[in-house]
Amino acid sequence: MRRISDGHLSVETLKTVAATVPVVGNLISIGDVVVDVVDMCNKSNRREEVDVFDWLFLGVDLVGVVLRLPVVCSRLAFGQP
Repeated sequence: MRRISDGHLSVETLKTVAATVPVVGNLISIGDVVVDVVDMCNKSNRREEVDVFDWLFLGVDLVGVVLRLPVVCSRLAFGQP
């Protein structure tokens, strides 16, 4: 991505900008939850301990989904951008 944008655009920049759009931001939060769950499952399959930080990251990501969901739903219901 940096190569085609002459070093101006990175994945983090794209994620930050996309998070400001309500529907996209909620999708990113849901994606983060899925990644957290997959990481925890992979640790469990490798017989590694799923520690408190894994649960903490999952909790923070879930809060992001729960807090954004009513806003997104209300905007979609009333046709607001």
